[in-house]
Amino acid sequence: MKNTILFTAILTLVSSFSFAQIKFEKFDWEKLKQQAAVEHKIIMIDMTATWCGWCKVMDRDVFSKKSVGDYYNANFISSKLYDTHQLSEEFVKKYKVDGFPTLLFLDAKGTLIYTIDGAVTDVNAFINEGQAARAKGAHIYKNNGNNGNNNIGGGGTGGDEVEEITMNDLIERISLAVENEEDYDAQYHQLLKMSGVFDNEDALELIVYILESGNEIAISDFKAQEQRFYDQYGEYALTERLLMAGSNMTIRAFNEIYEAGKDLTIQDVDNLASAKFKKIFRDAEKAKGATYFIVANYCMEYEYIEETLDYLDKMVAYTTSLFATEEERASIYALAAFYNYEYAAHDNARLQKAIKYGLKSDSMDSTYENYMTLGNAYDALGEDEKSAKYFDLATELE
Repeated sequence: MKNTILFTAILTLVSSFSFAQIKFEKFDWEKLKQQAAVEHKIIMIDMTATWCGWCKVMDRDVFSKKSVGDYYNANFISSKLYDTHQLSEEFVKKYKVDGFPTLLFLDAKGTLIYTIDGAVTDVNAFINEGQAARAKGAHIYKNNGNNGNNNIGGGGTGGDEVEEITMNDLIERISLAVENEEDYDAQYHQLLKMSGVFDNEDALELIVYILESGNEIAISDFKAQEQRFYDQYGEYALTERLLMAGSNMTIRAFNEIYEAGKDLTIQDVDNLASAKFKKIFRDAEKAKGATYFIVANYCMEYEYIEETLDYLDKMVAYTTSLFATEEERASIYALAAFYNYEYAAHDNARLQKAIKYGLKSDSMDSTYENYMTLGNAYDALGEDEKSAKYFDLATELE
């Protein structure tokens, strides 16, 4: 169903902007080797190219996932090596790279430990590949304090042993129910009421993971203890999780309406998302910004040009309230810059707006994609010197 696929795509985009993902260091081979030697980790190099379709699929559907980011960030030092980089040809020859994407797992001396040839688009399969790479290089990790426990979180409450076992058993049962798509509402409610649950990282992470799914009981339980969640996670970190929760609630409601045979206008989508986010966020401004974020992506997917640009303008005004880091805020401005350029069609006002957003993004974080947008926008305006400048900067980041 097109609309179901649409909102799956929107959720993927939300994830890629806001949530844990693989952290790719800037490619500097000597620094990467030094870092690997100090941290006792394997280096994971993504051999890629801007023209590579499967590379983009990996970026969108695999590298952006929280579970992938959690595992790979804990166990590897990751970087991208583009085909235009001066060392790309050397790596292709040395490590017998046959095509893109190819992922190389190397030690601090550049010795090849493990290779993934081609795209792996299943998240669990990709994590399994990482586990295989780590197993082959297990000797590297012996001094870094990570003795095989590669999960994020963990640890107990430090309280009574019987209570801890009971809590862990409940965590395991709920996790299994989630995996098997079975009912877990009663167990979830029981877990949230347990003494020490806010001190147990595994329990709290599971609770918030279920909250992210848009589960209505989880939302109600969250609202009943809202301040404790904010105290535990902090304003921005929890905002990111609530953005995902509201997105899932909107997706579910949208698809139910669509399956009932009713078409929705852009305003209907706006109203639907607004109602869900107002239910979750205690801050009206955050709810408004989150609504604009989702509707903007809806308009992008359907290529509603004027509406896309309108909602992008609204969305960027709320980047400070929604996103904590300069990198995250920069990505929103870069997105607005790209679509203003993409939809400009010789409209100089839009090209100027693309440049305005692009420069704002660059003031916070420099990326290849944003430099390409700036280069193209200046080129369309006939400003050759500025265009060449940003194309050169883009080349330096490849």
